Amino acid sequence: MVLSAIAAVAGLVMLASSAWIAAVFGSISTQQLLDVVEGRTQLDGGGPGLLVSFLLVCLLAPVLAVAAIAGVATAARRDARREHPPTAASRPWWRPLLAPVAGGLVLLLGAGLLLDRVQLWPYLEAARYDGSVAGYYVAGQTLPPPAERASTNLIMIYLESFEQAYESPAIMGEDLLAPLTEATDDWMRWETLEQQPGTGWTIAGIVGSQCGIPLKNEALDSGSVDKNALGEAEERFLPGAVCLGDVLEQHGYRSVFLGGADAGFAGKGKFLQQHGYDEVLDRPDWVQRGETDFNAWGLSDHRLLANARLELDELRAQDRPYNLTLLTVDSHEPGLVGPACEQGDDGPVRASVRCTADEVGAFLTEIERDGVLDDTAVVVMGDHLAMVGATSELAGELRDAPRGVFHRMTTPLDVEPQPGSIDHFSILPTTLELLGVEVPGGRLGLGRSAVVPEEGRPPAPVDDSPSLDALAPDQRRLVLEAPSTQFYARLWNPETAAAEAPR
Repeated sequence: MVLSAIAAVAGLVMLASSAWIAAVFGSISTQQLLDVVEGRTQLDGGGPGLLVSFLLVCLLAPVLAVAAIAGVATAARRDARREHPPTAASRPWWRPLLAPVAGGLVLLLGAGLLLDRVQLWPYLEAARYDGSVAGYYVAGQTLPPPAERASTNLIMIYLESFEQAYESPAIMGEDLLAPLTEATDDWMRWETLEQQPGTGWTIAGIVGSQCGIPLKNEALDSGSVDKNALGEAEERFLPGAVCLGDVLEQHGYRSVFLGGADAGFAGKGKFLQQHGYDEVLDRPDWVQRGETDFNAWGLSDHRLLANARLELDELRAQDRPYNLTLLTVDSHEPGLVGPACEQGDDGPVRASVRCTADEVGAFLTEIERDGVLDDTAVVVMGDHLAMVGATSELAGELRDAPRGVFHRMTTPLDVEPQPGSIDHFSILPTTLELLGVEVPGGRLGLGRSAVVPEEGRPPAPVDDSPSLDALAPDQRRLVLEAPSTQFYARLWNPETAAAEAPR
């Protein structure tokens, strides 16, 4: 009876978790689930509402449901025995099997639905694939040393869950991003910015665009990394990777990150601080500075952009190149509408997207008017596609729409954009070439630059790795979803991986 109840609770927890994920996110990857289980991502980073809803729906409700059913069944059985004392002849042979069979069925059903919801089957298919991204990776250590002092600054703006569809009147009924699309009307853009595996949530989108790789943590639970080094590995975030901030640090940049949310969530702050960023300002800093316009995730975009302008003025007063990186929060589901945002008759997602686009558009228009773009490259992009759950406000519009991450780029340098589509991995080499940093062959990480400098670029090494772009889409996805265990072991714990390598 106890085992049956445990099986029923476990099954209902998985059923409820599947329904909760469908309602809140639509679907997530097995990698994201592993990040939560291993503690790399925490639900409480989404504010108390997300964590409380998970605890109530996925844990408390199943326990109470099983307890109520067990209580009713026990009371009914006791009353029946009192009125009709059972005998051996009157007890059906199958009755003792009811509870175990019901518990087992609920457990199997819950497990099946949850594993399908987290896309386990494609994950296992990729796990059986013996290929690796290692053969397509161009390490940042191969970049030539700086030849001269950099003169082009960088502003990088990540927009929470911004999609290309938001600017399409055919899909949304209007251009939700009108002020932003107007401010960037003559900027570079490509057919689409495709979301590849391992880039579909905020920290993964940042890592994908700044390091040129999908975010994976298989190395932490593989035999190639000493389990005793797990704590050390968790204290460091991809120490074996050379990312955008690392390259800019070598070129003398001062890099500052401004985000509305807590940088401790999903290890964002750890990643940035360990990869070339000199300062990371997040929710605790805004609280300490006396800001009051907060939502469930963090500081409102209205106040974030106001602080960004102040920070930009300070950076421009210094005698060194700078990288100012921003990450917005208001357009995170279910849409976080602050006092400065006019909601009108719109739902909160439409309103928050429109208001963030208005704030960012005004910021870009202002800095262009002030001459900032004369010596500064700007990259504006969504961090990832919107996570569209069954209850999402824009589920109807986005369910069958062509999906692509919003993006715009500009630079004062002479570059020629290349036709076609790009992805998160393209952002690293493209951004460096927007700044005038030499990228031999235009490739870095797993990405290929989407521009060609007017003055040309150094040729790729003779032994250059083949490009992922040469693979068919299905094959490319298989390679990106493959565990690539040894490759990630070197990135997460390079010392241990080097010590265990054959000599």
